[in-house]
Amino acid sequence: LPLAIWLGQREKGKLPFEKARKIVEQYHQTHPIQALADGTAFRRQAAPLDLQDPHYAPERILVVERDDLVDMLIRNRFHLTAKAVVVSRTGYPEPVFAACREFLRNHPDTPVQLVHDASTQGFALAAQLADESKWRFARARLSDLGISRAALQRGATLPWLSTRRFQRNGAFGGNPAKMLRAGYRVPLDYIGPKPLIGLLSAAVVGGALLLAPETLNAASGSEVEVDYG
Repeated sequence: LPLAIWLGQREKGKLPFEKARKIVEQYHQTHPIQALADGTAFRRQAAPLDLQDPHYAPERILVVERDDLVDMLIRNRFHLTAKAVVVSRTGYPEPVFAACREFLRNHPDTPVQLVHDASTQGFALAAQLADESKWRFARARLSDLGISRAALQRGATLPWLSTRRFQRNGAFGGNPAKMLRAGYRVPLDYIGPKPLIGLLSAAVVGGALLLAPETLNAASGSEVEVDYG
């Protein structure tokens, strides 16, 4: 986006997150971005999904916190390479979520794996889903692969984004416990789509911690791609 680049250069390389978001939204309204991962790509998908199809039959269900992460993973064919159904904690996309209920009824041993940000809400995701009636069908199979509290204690300089509307400024680094109490989160996708997909692919198969402490430290020393969605 030329305007975004110009504004960033004018402001000495810094572009406020909210201003960048508005620029992208305005551009998208005039010039629709067909492959934009904004959490709406599959909202109009009305056709039922047959998870019993031998060409696609999944080995696991992956639940992510945000709808836009579903778009990103599906558009990058993660669901095919990892043999996973990808849905968000809200049940997006709806036809896929409905198919998950039926599939798990017929295949009760299918693991339902969760990934989430490092946040107080993310750490509580498994418990929240277990208490929600719409997720009751998966309660017995839930397993948490998200960023753990222990992974934040290794001194990595991580990007923290606020979860509060009135508190828009983010930060790099800081005491993890204090940042969590202040309402900040480390976004799951701060390391960028390609490395995230690689880590997810290994995690869902091995059932290991999504981002191990050494991975967090290594990623924080490289170029960081932060999603402010």
